[in-house]
Amino acid sequence: MKYLNVLQGLRLIKNKREVIKHLFNLNEKKLIKYELKNKIKFLVPNLKKNRSTILSINEIFKQEIYPIKESNEERLILDIGAQSGIFSIYALYRNNNAKIYSFEPDPENFIQLKENIKENKLDKNIYPINKAVSGKNGKISFYIHLKSSRANSIYKEDGQRIEVESITLEKVFADLKIKKCDILKIDIEGAEYDTLYNCPRDILNKINIIFIECHEYSNINKIYNKKSMIKFLSKNNFKVLKENEGIIILKNKGKQ
Repeated sequence: MKYLNVLQGLRLIKNKREVIKHLFNLNEKKLIKYELKNKIKFLVPNLKKNRSTILSINEIFKQEIYPIKESNEERLILDIGAQSGIFSIYALYRNNNAKIYSFEPDPENFIQLKENIKENKLDKNIYPINKAVSGKNGKISFYIHLKSSRANSIYKEDGQRIEVESITLEKVFADLKIKKCDILKIDIEGAEYDTLYNCPRDILNKINIIFIECHEYSNINKIYNKKSMIKFLSKNNFKVLKENEGIIILKNKGKQ
């Protein structure tokens, strides 16, 4: 299935030869530019762990695992676990008047995020923030996965440990003076449970749509799984619109 996803992702790419050389470790450039047929560009470091970028492009632009209807509305979107900015840029591509705050703690991913925003001239709409979002404020341990830039986590201790700045959703809303969040997207490799379970109800009430990828961490805590997350959010006035493997799309029943 992974190879099929790579092939599907390549169909979206304009400069296929350049990207294929990167995927097979035949490209000598330090930075590869992935040019999509829709004119969006992504700058990708020529490292093995960044070859999974093509999978993210396929999931977000082709499979549309986080579906956003085309709109000119002035929406506010939070991208928690922005990695290199693929979802943030997709969200703005679909909603060109959106304001997007993109949170990414990994220093290397964060550089990519900023470069991709600059490359696509989106700095007036997408605001990168070099922090993790979790259940607490302050410094936390964070592990850099050595094989995939998409798999960094606060739990996977087999990677390179670094310290990063963390912020809660409650503080995000306070610091950014957010009164209404149209879309909250979360993909943070297990930290979604701590983040949402510790989020006050009055903050959750300000969110309209949640896109969340739930990772299985029942070995750490029995309620760190998709079923428990759905139960928690259902108690907080959200209804499930769609489930696809680990991804859940929910809507606040109190919002139009």
